Amino acid sequence: MACRRKVAAIVLEAPMTSIPDVAAHRFPLVPVRHLVIDRFDSEAKIAKLESPVLIVHGEKDMTVPVRLGRRLMEAASEPKEAVFIPGAGHNDLADHGMAEIVLDFLSRRLSPPAAGSLVAGDAPRP
Repeated sequence: MACRRKVAAIVLEAPMTSIPDVAAHRFPLVPVRHLVIDRFDSEAKIAKLESPVLIVHGEKDMTVPVRLGRRLMEAASEPKEAVFIPGAGHNDLADHGMAEIVLDFLSRRLSPPAAGSLVAGDAPRP
């Protein structure tokens, strides 16, 4: 989606390079790379993004191997950041401080609103 629309920043949680890569990891003896129709090839697209990218991945992820997150990080264009959390798996990144990591990234990468601009939910002042 970020290739089709301009976005302020991109946060990827336990991302994969592509569906065939994850399938090949899960089923190493089956020629899954040739069987997968929907490829979701993030690795082929991430270098085209111009927005800041943050990748957060658990080192103990058994669903999407952390090596795929690292590969995606290598393929990304600057500006990019990654946090690989040693004790985290796939579904417990929030338990390992992901919210704080994301908020810190967004606060550093997004410029503050211009003086006098409205914040969502604010009513115009007379």
